Amino acid sequence: MPKTQFPWQIKKGEPLSYWEVSGLTETPFAGEADTLPDKVNYTYINGFTDVGDLPCRITFWNDMKGRDVPCPNNAELTETRIQPSQSVLDFSGFWFCPTHLQRVLRCVVNAPATGNYQFRVRTAGGVRIWVNGEPGFAFEPLVRNKPQESLETLTLSEGANEIVVHLEDIAERDTVYSLELLYEGSEETDADLQVGLSATYDAEALKTAEAFISSVQPDKLYYSEGDVELQFEGSLPEDTQIHVETLSLLKPTLTGSKGTYTLPKGANRLVGPRVDDLAPATNLVRVTLFTQGLGVAREVGVVCLKDLEKGTGSTLEERRNELLTSSAQTGESHLSHALARLHMGIDLETAEKLLLEALSKISRREDCADFAFLPLLWIWKDHAWTKFSEQTWRRVRSTILGFRYWFDEPGNDAMWFWSENHTLCFHASQYLAGTMFPEDLFLCSGRQGQQQKQVGYERLLKWFETVERDGLAEWNSNPYYTIDFIGLTALYHLAPDADIRDRSKALMDSIFQMMALHTQTGLPAGTMGRCYDKDIFAGPASELATLCHFAWGNGFVSSGNFASTLIALSDYAPPEETNAYASVPEGRALETSYTQGHEHTGKLKLYKTADAQLSTVVDHKTGQHGHQQHVQDVMLAGNPYARFWINHPGETQVWGSGRPSYWSGNGTLPRADQTGPVGLMIFNAAENVTDFTHLYAPLHICDEHELTGNWLFARVKDGFTAFYTANGMEPLQTGCFAGVEFRSSGRRNAWVTVTGSAQTETFAEFKARLLTSNISWNAETLSLSAAIKGQGNLSLNWEGELRVNGKQSVFENLSPVPRIGLKRLDQSSLTQEEAHV
Repeated sequence: MPKTQFPWQIKKGEPLSYWEVSGLTETPFAGEADTLPDKVNYTYINGFTDVGDLPCRITFWNDMKGRDVPCPNNAELTETRIQPSQSVLDFSGFWFCPTHLQRVLRCVVNAPATGNYQFRVRTAGGVRIWVNGEPGFAFEPLVRNKPQESLETLTLSEGANEIVVHLEDIAERDTVYSLELLYEGSEETDADLQVGLSATYDAEALKTAEAFISSVQPDKLYYSEGDVELQFEGSLPEDTQIHVETLSLLKPTLTGSKGTYTLPKGANRLVGPRVDDLAPATNLVRVTLFTQGLGVAREVGVVCLKDLEKGTGSTLEERRNELLTSSAQTGESHLSHALARLHMGIDLETAEKLLLEALSKISRREDCADFAFLPLLWIWKDHAWTKFSEQTWRRVRSTILGFRYWFDEPGNDAMWFWSENHTLCFHASQYLAGTMFPEDLFLCSGRQGQQQKQVGYERLLKWFETVERDGLAEWNSNPYYTIDFIGLTALYHLAPDADIRDRSKALMDSIFQMMALHTQTGLPAGTMGRCYDKDIFAGPASELATLCHFAWGNGFVSSGNFASTLIALSDYAPPEETNAYASVPEGRALETSYTQGHEHTGKLKLYKTADAQLSTVVDHKTGQHGHQQHVQDVMLAGNPYARFWINHPGETQVWGSGRPSYWSGNGTLPRADQTGPVGLMIFNAAENVTDFTHLYAPLHICDEHELTGNWLFARVKDGFTAFYTANGMEPLQTGCFAGVEFRSSGRRNAWVTVTGSAQTETFAEFKARLLTSNISWNAETLSLSAAIKGQGNLSLNWEGELRVNGKQSVFENLSPVPRIGLKRLDQSSLTQEEAHV
């Protein structure tokens, strides 16, 4: 073994966080096709759904678990993971089909004495470890997305010991694939372990490179033209090769870009990929620095605003044509774009290319194939045997007849059937496909088309019954409303049964009503049942923004028109009365409350003026580990990027793949409530999770802002907002979130959010009024009180009791039908003027 340096110390209870790492080996692993028990009870919740083990995982256990794996001494180790501040080696990601994942890791541990050393291993996957080429231990729980742990022993010799790890798992769509190895001590010695890498690398140079790449940030979050500039802290002592790869997050079918750049000695800024080379909306940028033959990598996100236009249509029909034209001329990431081209009779070569790509994904039964399947049926219904070759149409027909429509049909894929939006799309696909091929045999189920139609119809009735009764668990969701619209619009346009068409239209009307309530100047906002970083940052580039423009104007049109293309092709029109909800008249404030989800789990409150909007989901799973719930949201009308929110990070890795993540969802859900323009939040996180909460506040687009004491104030045109945190807040000073992210330390904390308007006071008066507030926070009893001039005496405790001027405030409207009212914007007297709008 070559001489090794040991620059890192590992104390008892600390992780091994210094590794050479191989590239990822990915091998398709389908397993034996089989059916699954139908556990769907049409009760939808936000969070992890335990659906049992898929056939691919069962086969993986049978074939791969416990097999003999030789020590991978000769693995090519091309990357490093040197992350002293993170104990988890996280390789998580998303795979559309079942895939066998393998990585090899290696480090060298310098032991002070020969003996047995204990390590606590936590893994999502299976782990095998060798010491100096001899088997150490194997731990193979292979439980999907739930890290398991075990206390294991390694026998180390005095001096250098080469540790080799084989980490594997079977990926099924969103996959937690990780390893944590904690040193727990030894009976032989109390001395610390020393750790190094297993070759004669310059350890200090590696540490410098790791710190340098860890600091990478784009100079801003949003780009509309020019180049992406990457910024670093510090500098390197020589010219360095940096590889930059981009990947579209909102539109993963689009090809990203790759490029290698030279960063000159002493430089800390790099002009990277051109905006023209990015995909529209949110992109993940992977930056890899090469030193001593090893790649040191980090990932950041940027939002590309190309193919984004301010909408101009003044009538619904003009906006319908805008959507179709945008989809047909610029969209190249979804089958809806092929449908738009077929409808307009243009660029049929691209349309056929998109169709063939979609057929390949559907035939492989990739996860989310159901989202493309409904536009496929629409294409067949309106254009079969025209414009394309007979061979292409035969392939379309065989793909429809060979698809797997539910898990009572045999399969070995990783398609997700169980969530609210997927269930709808699968049932709609089964029903409509059976309608179109009534006499044909559907190969996977063995049913004739007319039987498929009937089964799909009966299942759709169950889905509608649940959603009509409970509302949507994925309320107000930027990504998932659009998926709902794919299913509902296809049914509205193509269903042969009037009851299905009528119920689809009624639910579309309801969703557009809820969208209108939470729309601020043509843009979607508000609390959400499910969200991702990629969507919450996309703003006007999101498809929901396009649909807001379609319905009410004054918005943006992007090229990502999946569901909106279908809506534009249909004759659907949003209810006329929603116009009154989308735009609040001057001098008035709109307030609404209603519930969404099973057993009223989402209790929604909204307060909106022409200038500012605040919405909250009240007392939603308080204290529990969160998923993708966006609890409280502020939107100011003067700028499409003037969105503010507070959350408890679910992971510390920015742009990670966690659910919850750094910005979307909450590691621990807070106690939250709202009264009028004031929101209250109490955080009480567990000891083993992130020890801070933070505020996203895009001050760079604000006309005025001020951080004073525990208050942050911001103004965008005539809309105001303010945030108070009991533990104080500190702005980040570097990177794309500099001046945008404000952290407040402590797992126990309280926040107060207030919105205001120039219709009732100046910004200076707004600040002065709030600075006279008397806010009290008791971290022991978890109780918050706030005496705010103009809003009264408010209090909230961990048990969920909200009091306003000493009187308990109870959420009354336990119904998915919104109760909507207008009030006069009178600072001294917010008197109810009308019961309903």
